[in-house]
Amino acid sequence: MGKKIFVDESGDLGLRGSNYFIITAFIIDEENYKKLEHIIKNARKRKFKKKQRKMRELKGYLLDKELVFYFFNKLNRIDYQTRSIAMDKNYHKNIEGIKDHNTIEIYLKMLTELLNNINLENRFELIIDKFLRARIEKILNTGLLNGLSENIPEPKIWHEASEKHIGLQFTDLIAWSVYQYLEKNNLEFIEKVLNNHEIAIFTMQDIKMQD
Repeated sequence: MGKKIFVDESGDLGLRGSNYFIITAFIIDEENYKKLEHIIKNARKRKFKKKQRKMRELKGYLLDKELVFYFFNKLNRIDYQTRSIAMDKNYHKNIEGIKDHNTIEIYLKMLTELLNNINLENRFELIIDKFLRARIEKILNTGLLNGLSENIPEPKIWHEASEKHIGLQFTDLIAWSVYQYLEKNNLEFIEKVLNNHEIAIFTMQDIKMQD
């Protein structure tokens, strides 16, 4: 059964702003994705407050804490995995890299590193939260396909608005939870999914950037 991998980010890649930039992947198969959709359907009927029912998508910073916990508790009843890669922007090598390279190149290197450390033996779909112009999406797709390990099957890559995919919305919740942990030393959200989650720290010195 084919897998879907949803990708979203948290933080920013500027020299100012957040201390960390985080990319998160949410890995799930078709059968469990249907269960995920069912979780949202039930929550909108029974758990969302009146003002929340009008929300077009889930966002960690907009949801009540109890509702985030509810979603993570439900999520842990199905089969899924998540992985995150985070860059500490205060580390001197990373500061130099941000100055010397464009943000898309850094994003590409981080995403490639993240995917290369996921066990992917069969074909899969890669759905990335849409934030780039179409021309840049094509450049990113080409770079990603060229950078994936030889043992990883070539994926179908989509750039989609998060409101169209429940998977992207759950990825956002997890990326936001990692951000709360790294940026604010708040473990209360990410600890709910730690059994299915790993965080790797990215540094520019570990991976050679293109000139």
